[in-house]
Amino acid sequence: MKPEYLVRLYSRSKDVAACALVAGPDGTAPNPQCGIVRNHMCVAAPEILKTLVAIGRRHDALREKQMFLSDFGCSAGLIGEALP
Repeated sequence: MKPEYLVRLYSRSKDVAACALVAGPDGTAPNPQCGIVRNHMCVAAPEILKTLVAIGRRHDALREKQMFLSDFGCSAGLIGEALP
């Protein structure tokens, strides 16, 4: 999912913790240090990776896998099941 979609989603939600968005050099972005953002990203990660592989974008899936692991601290076990 593109970051601008997440920014719109989090900025419209009244239920999201105040930490969900952060100002960055390229504008507002999802905050990987925020628990609710990490949780959402880690829950979505396996399906995102499987979908990228299914549509022939394995290289993108491998790049995203690293992002989920390093930026969001997602479980290597769940991510590894989706993309060994």
